[in-house]
Amino acid sequence: MKRTAITCALVLTALCLPLFSGCQRTRAHTMSAYTVLEEPTYSSKGKLSRSCLDAGCDYTETKELRASAGLIYTESDGRIYVAGKGGCTDSVIYISSETQDQKKVYGIGASAFLDDKQITAVIVGKDVREIGSGAFAGCEALESVTLPDSAATIGSECFLSCEALASVRLPASLSAIPDNCFCGCISLIDVSFPVGLETIGYSAFNRCSSLNAAVFPETLQTVGSFAFCDCTSLTFCSFPTGLTSLSPYSFSGSGLKSALLPPTLEKLGSCAFYRCRSLTDVFLPKEVRTVEAPEGMSPFYESSDQLTVRTDALEKSPGWDEGFDILFIPDAGNGETVRVRVLYKQQKN
Repeated sequence: MKRTAITCALVLTALCLPLFSGCQRTRAHTMSAYTVLEEPTYSSKGKLSRSCLDAGCDYTETKELRASAGLIYTESDGRIYVAGKGGCTDSVIYISSETQDQKKVYGIGASAFLDDKQITAVIVGKDVREIGSGAFAGCEALESVTLPDSAATIGSECFLSCEALASVRLPASLSAIPDNCFCGCISLIDVSFPVGLETIGYSAFNRCSSLNAAVFPETLQTVGSFAFCDCTSLTFCSFPTGLTSLSPYSFSGSGLKSALLPPTLEKLGSCAFYRCRSLTDVFLPKEVRTVEAPEGMSPFYESSDQLTVRTDALEKSPGWDEGFDILFIPDAGNGETVRVRVLYKQQKN
């Protein structure tokens, strides 16, 4: 009898734990990028903190560590760059702005940590100014990146195919996110776009299938082709006043439900919202000069058949291609062209 009672108690405990223990017991945390509280050095530990990104979870943690030693460096045009991991065995890498012999580190070289399998987090020290192309591409275990505000330049494909990367703190001085920068980062959910950002490059966030929202600064002007292609969880995006161009296929295959385009927009590219199956509401301002639809491939081609495009224009603008409202063109002889419902200013629901 006593053994049965103990067994029942254990079973009930096991069943009840997940109900009351929060995400720290029931599953792994999805953690933010680190914030530096105290700068680490080679001789003394600094302090970092980070928090859980999961909804409803207030878990936080702190970590103490020294600047990563053993990295290898190279010199180019009188500037010192991190060239590779060398003998460093740290999984959480803190890249100091000085070498161990006190030389200033200008940047991280191209492909410096390419395809590393052990690094889980990167924190780049203050005053580092440049992150080279492909510097962390293919780092399959990398979960978070903290970049200093001094890093005004990031190279293309910098974090390409970092499939575990969930959180990134981008520099305040960054004006352009380069081509393919986060392409294939399928776990990425937390990106803070810096004030001052002007350009998001070709395929920059292509296939970031976990990203669910993008809040852009008012300074953003251009979103490149395929920039958010196949971001299937992306249901919300702010389109700021100041935006001038959405390139072809920029949000194709995304999960957007609506798009409130600003009057500053000058060009809406072909297939910008191609196959956005959840898109049901778009506001297209009369000020938009060009809406591209070559051979009927409109910005809304093959999006939702429930889509309504609202506009404050009285009629189609001269700069809007004849097929700007085409939803679907069937194969020859298999039916009529399907068009999006467009509500001009004088029309009512």
